[in-house]
Amino acid sequence: MNILGGAINSWAISLLNDALVEGMQGFITVFGGFLENIFESIWAINNTLNFVPIIEYFVGVGITFVIFNAVKVGIDTYMLETDGDPDADPLELITRTCEAVAAIYCGSFVIEKMIELAGIVCDEAVAAAEAVGIKNVSTQSTVEKLIVSYNTHTTGGFVMVVLLVAILVSLVIFVFSAAKRAAEIKMFEVLIPIMAADLLTASREKWNAFKNDLVVTVFGYILQVLAFLIFEHIFASASLEANMILSTIAALGWLLFVIAAPKWLEKFSYNSGIGTAGKNGLRTAATMAPMIALRMPVA
Repeated sequence: MNILGGAINSWAISLLNDALVEGMQGFITVFGGFLENIFESIWAINNTLNFVPIIEYFVGVGITFVIFNAVKVGIDTYMLETDGDPDADPLELITRTCEAVAAIYCGSFVIEKMIELAGIVCDEAVAAAEAVGIKNVSTQSTVEKLIVSYNTHTTGGFVMVVLLVAILVSLVIFVFSAAKRAAEIKMFEVLIPIMAADLLTASREKWNAFKNDLVVTVFGYILQVLAFLIFEHIFASASLEANMILSTIAALGWLLFVIAAPKWLEKFSYNSGIGTAGKNGLRTAATMAPMIALRMPVA
Protein backbone atom coordinates (compact mmCIF):
# COMPACT_ATOMS: atom_id res chain seq x y z
CA MET A 1 0.00 0.00 0.00
CA ASN A 2 2.85 2.35 0.87
CA ILE A 3 4.54 1.49 -2.40
CA LEU A 4 1.33 2.28 -4.33
CA GLY A 5 0.84 5.54 -2.47
CA GLY A 6 4.42 6.56 -3.14
CA ALA A 7 4.04 5.75 -6.82
CA ILE A 8 0.85 7.83 -7.09
CA ASN A 9 2.51 10.67 -5.22
CA SER A 10 5.53 10.56 -7.51
CA TRP A 11 3.28 10.41 -10.60
CA ALA A 12 1.25 13.44 -9.44
CA ILE A 13 4.39 15.49 -8.78
CA SER A 14 5.77 14.46 -12.16
CA LEU A 15 2.53 15.59 -13.83
CA LEU A 16 2.68 18.95 -12.03
CA ASN A 17 6.32 19.25 -12.99
CA ASP A 18 5.58 18.74 -16.68
CA ALA A 19 2.70 21.25 -16.59
CA LEU A 20 4.87 23.75 -14.72
CA VAL A 21 7.79 23.43 -17.11
CA GLU A 22 5.50 23.79 -20.11
CA GLY A 23 3.75 26.82 -18.58
CA MET A 24 6.96 28.63 -17.65
CA GLN A 25 8.60 27.88 -20.99
CA GLY A 26 5.51 29.15 -22.81
CA PHE A 27 5.46 32.28 -20.69
CA ILE A 28 9.11 33.14 -21.22
CA THR A 29 8.75 32.45 -24.93
CA VAL A 30 6.11 35.18 -25.15
CA PHE A 31 7.28 37.67 -22.49
CA GLY A 32 10.87 36.75 -21.61
CA GLY A 33 12.48 39.18 -24.03
CA PHE A 34 10.92 42.34 -22.59
CA LEU A 35 9.85 41.60 -19.01
CA GLU A 36 12.28 44.18 -17.63
CA ASN A 37 10.85 46.89 -19.94
CA ILE A 38 7.23 45.74 -20.08
CA PHE A 39 5.78 49.14 -19.15
CA GLU A 40 7.82 51.02 -21.77
CA SER A 41 6.75 48.50 -24.42
CA ILE A 42 3.05 48.83 -23.60
CA TRP A 43 3.31 52.62 -23.22
CA ALA A 44 4.82 52.82 -26.70
CA ILE A 45 1.87 50.84 -28.06
CA ASN A 46 -0.60 53.18 -26.32
CA ASN A 47 1.19 56.19 -27.80
CA THR A 48 0.54 54.89 -31.31
CA LEU A 49 -3.15 55.66 -30.70
CA ASN A 50 -4.35 59.19 -31.38
CA PHE A 51 -5.69 60.44 -28.05
CA VAL A 52 -5.50 64.11 -29.07
CA PRO A 53 -9.18 64.46 -30.14
CA ILE A 54 -10.33 62.79 -26.91
CA ILE A 55 -8.09 65.02 -24.77
CA GLU A 56 -9.20 68.14 -26.66
CA TYR A 57 -12.85 67.21 -26.11
CA PHE A 58 -12.31 66.86 -22.36
CA VAL A 59 -10.34 70.12 -22.32
CA GLY A 60 -13.44 71.84 -23.72
CA VAL A 61 -15.66 70.15 -21.15
CA GLY A 62 -13.24 71.08 -18.35
CA ILE A 63 -13.09 74.74 -19.39
CA THR A 64 -16.90 74.80 -19.46
CA PHE A 65 -17.04 73.38 -15.93
CA VAL A 66 -14.49 75.90 -14.67
CA ILE A 67 -16.27 78.90 -16.20
CA PHE A 68 -19.65 77.75 -14.91
CA ASN A 69 -18.34 77.05 -11.39
CA ALA A 70 -16.36 80.32 -11.25
CA VAL A 71 -19.41 82.36 -12.24
CA LYS A 72 -21.60 80.43 -9.78
CA VAL A 73 -19.14 80.91 -6.90
CA GLY A 74 -18.79 84.61 -7.73
CA ILE A 75 -22.57 85.18 -7.80
CA ASP A 76 -23.25 83.10 -4.67
CA THR A 77 -20.44 84.73 -2.69
CA TYR A 78 -20.34 88.37 -3.74
CA MET A 79 -23.82 89.10 -5.12
CA LEU A 80 -26.32 86.86 -3.34
CA GLU A 81 -24.05 86.26 -0.31
CA THR A 82 -25.61 82.84 0.17
CA ASP A 83 -22.36 80.87 0.19
CA GLY A 84 -18.74 81.57 1.06
CA ASP A 85 -17.22 84.66 2.63
CA PRO A 86 -18.34 87.89 0.91
CA ASP A 87 -15.43 89.74 2.56
CA ALA A 88 -12.87 87.44 0.94
CA ASP A 89 -10.55 88.92 -1.66
CA PRO A 90 -12.00 88.32 -5.16
CA LEU A 91 -8.43 87.84 -6.38
CA GLU A 92 -8.43 84.49 -4.58
CA LEU A 93 -11.23 83.24 -6.84
CA ILE A 94 -9.43 84.61 -9.89
CA THR A 95 -6.21 82.87 -8.79
CA ARG A 96 -7.98 79.53 -8.31
CA THR A 97 -9.62 79.92 -11.70
CA CYS A 98 -6.27 80.61 -13.37
CA GLU A 99 -4.76 77.56 -11.67
CA ALA A 100 -7.62 75.39 -12.96
CA VAL A 101 -7.24 76.73 -16.51
CA ALA A 102 -3.46 76.17 -16.38
CA ALA A 103 -3.97 72.60 -15.17
CA ILE A 104 -6.48 71.94 -17.96
CA TYR A 105 -4.33 73.22 -20.80
CA CYS A 106 -0.95 72.03 -19.46
CA GLY A 107 -2.02 68.80 -17.74
CA SER A 108 -1.22 66.46 -20.62
CA PHE A 109 2.15 68.16 -21.21
CA VAL A 110 3.03 67.94 -17.51
CA ILE A 111 2.17 64.23 -17.33
CA GLU A 112 4.34 63.49 -20.38
CA LYS A 113 7.25 65.33 -18.73
CA MET A 114 6.65 63.48 -15.46
CA ILE A 115 6.93 60.17 -17.32
CA GLU A 116 10.14 61.31 -18.99
CA LEU A 117 11.55 62.35 -15.60
CA ALA A 118 10.52 59.02 -14.06
CA GLY A 119 12.30 57.22 -16.90
CA ILE A 120 15.51 59.19 -16.33
CA VAL A 121 15.42 58.58 -12.56
CA CYS A 122 14.65 54.91 -13.16
CA ASP A 123 17.66 54.50 -15.49
CA GLU A 124 19.93 56.16 -12.92
CA ALA A 125 18.55 53.98 -10.12
CA VAL A 126 19.16 50.83 -12.20
CA ALA A 127 22.72 51.98 -12.91
CA ALA A 128 23.26 52.54 -9.16
CA ALA A 129 21.87 49.06 -8.40
CA GLU A 130 24.15 47.46 -10.96
CA ALA A 131 27.11 49.35 -9.48
CA VAL A 132 26.61 47.51 -6.16
CA GLY A 133 26.33 44.10 -7.79
CA ILE A 134 22.60 43.77 -8.56
CA LYS A 135 22.97 42.86 -12.20
CA ASN A 136 20.21 42.99 -14.78
CA VAL A 137 19.99 39.32 -15.77
CA SER A 138 17.79 37.69 -18.37
CA THR A 139 14.60 36.28 -16.83
CA GLN A 140 14.33 33.84 -19.72
CA SER A 141 17.77 32.29 -19.19
CA THR A 142 17.23 32.31 -15.42
CA VAL A 143 13.98 30.35 -15.68
CA GLU A 144 15.56 27.86 -18.05
CA LYS A 145 18.49 27.31 -15.67
CA LEU A 146 16.13 26.98 -12.70
CA ILE A 147 14.01 24.40 -14.51
CA VAL A 148 17.12 22.35 -15.27
CA SER A 149 18.18 22.57 -11.62
CA TYR A 150 14.67 21.69 -10.48
CA ASN A 151 14.59 18.60 -12.71
CA THR A 152 17.78 17.37 -11.05
CA HIS A 153 16.68 18.40 -7.54
CA THR A 154 15.94 15.37 -5.38
CA THR A 155 14.38 16.99 -2.30
CA GLY A 156 11.41 19.23 -1.71
CA GLY A 157 9.87 18.41 -5.08
CA PHE A 158 6.29 19.43 -4.19
CA VAL A 159 7.48 22.57 -2.38
CA MET A 160 9.41 23.64 -5.45
CA VAL A 161 6.34 23.03 -7.62
CA VAL A 162 4.27 25.31 -5.37
CA LEU A 163 6.95 28.01 -5.31
CA LEU A 164 7.53 28.02 -9.05
CA VAL A 165 3.79 28.06 -9.74
CA ALA A 166 3.52 31.08 -7.39
CA ILE A 167 6.34 32.81 -9.28
CA LEU A 168 4.72 32.05 -12.63
CA VAL A 169 1.36 33.43 -11.47
CA SER A 170 3.08 36.51 -10.01
CA LEU A 171 4.91 37.16 -13.26
CA VAL A 172 1.62 37.00 -15.16
CA ILE A 173 0.05 39.44 -12.68
CA PHE A 174 3.08 41.73 -13.04
CA VAL A 175 2.69 41.82 -16.84
CA PHE A 176 -1.00 42.69 -16.68
CA SER A 177 -0.50 45.23 -13.87
CA ALA A 178 2.09 47.00 -16.06
CA ALA A 179 -0.46 47.12 -18.88
CA LYS A 180 -3.07 48.45 -16.44
CA ARG A 181 -0.65 51.12 -15.22
CA ALA A 182 -0.02 52.34 -18.77
CA ALA A 183 -3.79 52.57 -19.32
CA GLU A 184 -4.26 54.43 -16.02
CA ILE A 185 -1.70 57.08 -16.95
CA LYS A 186 -3.43 57.63 -20.30
CA MET A 187 -6.73 58.08 -18.49
CA PHE A 188 -5.05 60.56 -16.13
CA GLU A 189 -4.24 62.62 -19.23
CA VAL A 190 -7.83 62.39 -20.40
CA LEU A 191 -9.50 63.18 -17.07
CA ILE A 192 -7.20 65.90 -15.71
CA PRO A 193 -9.32 68.69 -17.32
CA ILE A 194 -12.40 67.41 -15.47
CA MET A 195 -10.64 66.99 -12.13
CA ALA A 196 -9.04 70.45 -12.45
CA ALA A 197 -12.48 72.02 -11.88
CA ASP A 198 -12.13 70.95 -8.22
CA LEU A 199 -9.33 73.54 -7.85
CA LEU A 200 -12.07 76.15 -7.44
CA THR A 201 -13.19 74.58 -4.18
CA ALA A 202 -11.61 75.44 -0.84
CA SER A 203 -10.84 71.84 0.19
CA ARG A 204 -9.66 70.56 -3.21
CA GLU A 205 -10.29 67.06 -1.87
CA LYS A 206 -10.92 65.37 -5.22
CA TRP A 207 -7.99 67.14 -6.90
CA ASN A 208 -5.60 66.19 -4.09
CA ALA A 209 -6.64 62.53 -4.27
CA PHE A 210 -6.30 62.58 -8.08
CA LYS A 211 -2.88 64.24 -7.88
CA ASN A 212 -1.57 61.83 -5.22
CA ASP A 213 -2.65 58.81 -7.27
CA LEU A 214 -0.97 60.31 -10.35
CA VAL A 215 2.35 60.82 -8.55
CA VAL A 216 2.28 57.29 -7.10
CA THR A 217 1.37 55.74 -10.46
CA VAL A 218 4.10 57.57 -12.39
CA PHE A 219 6.98 57.41 -9.92
CA GLY A 220 6.07 54.14 -8.18
CA TYR A 221 7.39 52.38 -11.27
CA ILE A 222 10.95 53.18 -10.11
CA LEU A 223 10.53 51.04 -7.00
CA GLN A 224 8.94 48.28 -9.06
CA VAL A 225 11.89 48.14 -11.45
CA LEU A 226 14.42 48.05 -8.59
CA ALA A 227 12.49 45.30 -6.81
CA PHE A 228 12.22 43.34 -10.07
CA LEU A 229 16.01 43.58 -10.54
CA ILE A 230 16.55 42.21 -7.03
CA PHE A 231 14.05 39.41 -7.77
CA GLU A 232 15.95 38.48 -10.94
CA HIS A 233 19.29 38.61 -9.10
CA ILE A 234 18.13 36.27 -6.32
CA PHE A 235 16.18 34.09 -8.74
CA ALA A 236 19.28 33.64 -10.93
CA SER A 237 21.40 32.61 -7.95
CA ALA A 238 18.72 30.16 -6.76
CA SER A 239 19.59 27.71 -9.54
CA LEU A 240 23.22 27.69 -8.39
CA GLU A 241 22.77 27.39 -4.64
CA ALA A 242 22.41 24.25 -2.58
CA ASN A 243 19.48 25.70 -0.60
CA MET A 244 17.37 26.41 -3.66
CA ILE A 245 14.04 26.47 -1.81
CA LEU A 246 14.95 29.37 0.53
CA SER A 247 16.47 31.35 -2.33
CA THR A 248 13.31 30.84 -4.38
CA ILE A 249 11.16 32.00 -1.43
CA ALA A 250 13.30 35.14 -1.10
CA ALA A 251 12.95 35.82 -4.83
CA LEU A 252 9.17 35.32 -4.63
CA GLY A 253 8.99 37.87 -1.79
CA TRP A 254 10.57 40.54 -3.98
CA LEU A 255 8.30 39.66 -6.88
CA LEU A 256 5.24 40.03 -4.64
CA PHE A 257 6.55 43.44 -3.58
CA VAL A 258 6.80 44.42 -7.26
CA ILE A 259 3.06 43.79 -7.56
CA ALA A 260 2.17 45.46 -4.24
CA ALA A 261 4.48 48.51 -4.57
CA PRO A 262 1.81 51.00 -5.81
CA LYS A 263 -0.57 50.15 -2.94
CA TRP A 264 2.35 50.22 -0.51
CA LEU A 265 3.26 53.74 -1.63
CA GLU A 266 -0.31 55.04 -1.48
CA LYS A 267 -0.44 54.88 2.32
CA PHE A 268 2.61 57.17 2.50
CA SER A 269 1.33 59.61 -0.12
CA TYR A 270 -1.62 60.57 2.07
CA ASN A 271 0.36 60.77 5.31
CA SER A 272 3.68 62.27 4.26
CA GLY A 273 5.23 64.93 2.05
CA ILE A 274 4.80 62.97 -1.18
CA GLY A 275 1.45 64.60 -1.89
CA THR A 276 2.80 68.07 -1.10
CA ALA A 277 5.83 67.47 -3.29
CA GLY A 278 3.60 66.34 -6.12
CA LYS A 279 1.37 69.38 -5.69
CA ASN A 280 4.31 71.77 -5.76
CA GLY A 281 5.83 69.93 -8.71
CA LEU A 282 2.61 70.12 -10.73
CA ARG A 283 2.18 73.80 -9.89
CA THR A 284 5.77 74.61 -10.88
CA ALA A 285 5.49 72.58 -14.08
CA ALA A 286 2.23 74.29 -14.99
CA THR A 287 3.87 77.69 -14.45
CA MET A 288 6.94 76.80 -16.52
CA ALA A 289 5.07 74.94 -19.28
CA PRO A 290 4.46 78.01 -21.52
CA MET A 291 8.12 79.09 -21.25
CA ILE A 292 9.36 75.57 -22.03
CA ALA A 293 7.01 75.31 -25.00
CA LEU A 294 8.30 78.60 -26.43
CA ARG A 295 11.90 77.40 -26.15
CA MET A 296 11.23 74.07 -27.88
CA PRO A 297 12.59 73.96 -31.46
CA VAL A 298 10.01 73.91 -34.20
CA ALA A 299 10.25 70.79 -36.40
